[in-house]
Amino acid sequence: GMLAVIQFKPRRGARNANLEKLASLTGKALEAGARIVVLPEMAATGYRFPNPEVVRPMSELPRGATFKVFAQLAKDHHAHIVVGFVEDHDGKLFNAALVINPEGKLEALYRKRLLYIDDHTWANPGDLPYPVFETPWGKATVAICMDINDSRFLTHLRKVRPDLLLFPT
Repeated sequence: GMLAVIQFKPRRGARNANLEKLASLTGKALEAGARIVVLPEMAATGYRFPNPEVVRPMSELPRGATFKVFAQLAKDHHAHIVVGFVEDHDGKLFNAALVINPEGKLEALYRKRLLYIDDHTWANPGDLPYPVFETPWGKATVAICMDINDSRFLTHLRKVRPDLLLFPT
C-alpha cells in the first residue's frame, strides 16, 4: 500500500461536479494501491470567499455529500481518506476536514483552528482537538494549512509524536 495526495483546482461554486472529479481521481489512486488518500483543504468548494453568504450554499454536515462520496470509496478499497470541506454546525461555518476510515465510517472531524486572512471573511476558528488515529503506517494526526504555524499544534505534535501528519492545504 501507498499514500496518495490529490492535487485539484475546483471550479468555483460547482461543489457536486467537483466532488465527482475528486472521486474519480481518488478512485484511480486507490486502484493503483493507495491505502491513505489526502485531498485538499476545502477540496470541492475552492478556497477564497468574500462572506458567509457565498459559501453557505456549499456547506454541509459531517455526514453530508462529501462524506457519502468518499465513505463508499474508503469502504470499497479499505483505505483511509482525509478530505477538506465546509462544515455547517448549527449555522456556524468551519473550514473542516473529514477522516474516513477503511470501514467507510467517520473516524474524526477536525476544524481548522488557526485561521488565515482568507478564512476570517466567513469561517469560525475550530474548537475540536486534533484527531489521532491508527493507520497501517502507525499513528496519524490531522491539521489544515495555517495550523502549521499554531503553537497549540506544535505542542500537540511534540506530545503525540505521530508517525504521519495528514495535512489538507
